[in-house]
Amino acid sequence: MVSLEGSPRVTDVVLMPSPYAHGGGQPARKIVYFENSYRITDEVWLANFDTDFAKDIMDACQQRGKNFDPIRQYGAPYGFVRTEAPSAGNQLHFDSDARLFSCVALSRLVHPTSLGFQISARVLEWENGHRKIVPHAPDRFNAYAFVTDTDSNWLVPSDVPDISRVASAYFRLKPPQRVLSAMLDFEMAARNYYVDVRWPLLVTGLEALIHVSDEHDPRNPTRYAGSTRVFVDRLLAVGKADPALEVDEAELRTIYDSRSTLVHGQAFGQLDQRNKELYRTTENLLRRILKKSVLEPTFAATFNSDAAIGSAYPLR
Repeated sequence: MVSLEGSPRVTDVVLMPSPYAHGGGQPARKIVYFENSYRITDEVWLANFDTDFAKDIMDACQQRGKNFDPIRQYGAPYGFVRTEAPSAGNQLHFDSDARLFSCVALSRLVHPTSLGFQISARVLEWENGHRKIVPHAPDRFNAYAFVTDTDSNWLVPSDVPDISRVASAYFRLKPPQRVLSAMLDFEMAARNYYVDVRWPLLVTGLEALIHVSDEHDPRNPTRYAGSTRVFVDRLLAVGKADPALEVDEAELRTIYDSRSTLVHGQAFGQLDQRNKELYRTTENLLRRILKKSVLEPTFAATFNSDAAIGSAYPLR
């Protein structure tokens, strides 16, 4: 029996498994390895890991059968780690205040990756060198995340300043509730494999930002403003306010019409090239709006209420 005197050092870890599997040939994003640890916030780091430590984490998180121990075909070259993780009340409760979860989600606003929580654990280490690894089993979200562009599915060290800036801004001042709701929709889309589900979630995130309850047509106050018109007019206005967020009217209409097709049960199956590009446009639009909202409180304030939305982005 190992004597466990005193309080352990508590660390929460989430590893990125095999990000470079599709990085052969000429990947869309250059592979640059993490050679050091990079601070994201006071307690959260983006880092490479000692091979043995990463193996221990993966071993702890991997389900095993009986008399079945296959050779692992992948590694985990980097991940997020939170030092001095909170442990009051329950020493085994992984990421109890969701700070690590938030940093992973916020990293997707900088560059989307399939970093999920299928390899995540709480590590307790005592002064005598004894280590306990408690695997985390997510029960509210899919543990896995997905991307459409697998040939750029990794972070690089040059992403760190941007991720740190976004995370610091987010924890310093939380955005309005509409932005938080849209961020949740964006993360839920990332955690789903099927584009037939992802697309409506992304559109729901955009609508969470710009929808006004019981809104009437300003040109005919006896009639309600239609959902498609609200979606198109408001996002055109957002793009006019910031050209980096600009999407043309025809694309916005098609994005919304495609969402309607999907939620009424007419599945895409596999995307053709045109719809794949349109999906990317939808995802990038929401991602860029959310990132700007986190970094710029004055921009986020335009989504603070029905009145603020109507004033900043009036219907045509």
